[in-house]
Amino acid sequence: MIFLKHPALSLLDNRNLPSFLSNKIKTVTGKYKSIFLLIFSILLYSPMASMSDARNSETPNTLEGGMIINATEAKRLQKENKAFFADCRSAFNFGKGHIPGAKLISYQYTYTKSASNSTSTLKKLDTIKLPESKEATIVFYSHGITGWKSYKAAQSAIEAGYKRVLWLRGGLQEWADANYSIEN
Repeated sequence: MIFLKHPALSLLDNRNLPSFLSNKIKTVTGKYKSIFLLIFSILLYSPMASMSDARNSETPNTLEGGMIINATEAKRLQKENKAFFADCRSAFNFGKGHIPGAKLISYQYTYTKSASNSTSTLKKLDTIKLPESKEATIVFYSHGITGWKSYKAAQSAIEAGYKRVLWLRGGLQEWADANYSIEN
């Protein structure tokens, strides 16, 4: 008899499951356990895969009320110390490397996807860490062209009344591709 194999099954052994599920799976044996785990993994991970695909889609080519800049323009602003750089990635990724002088600015949102489009339903920009002056030049960035956090954070800053909001759409990837230094 052939048992079904699926890459997600390795993630779903009894050690990685909540106890209430782990106890249920212990009662399912043999080929039925493999089938159960396969069906469970498909049901669990299929919605996540579609959300991931949508979140990994490219960000817009425009920023209403702000301006998109490239790595060369960002480097000039950084070198002349004329802008506040806001890294919108996770603290973990920030710790792995960031644009020199950048500050970690938390932007959190709850992601939802409907049949018509993808939206963030809850957004929260940590404006406490942003410059006090609404006239300050702020450059938002994240990973790259799929960096929705920086795009949404830039939009939120514009909505909060900041007048000089710049968005490095290519993010840290474009910065690194230009061979500019990265600080750890």
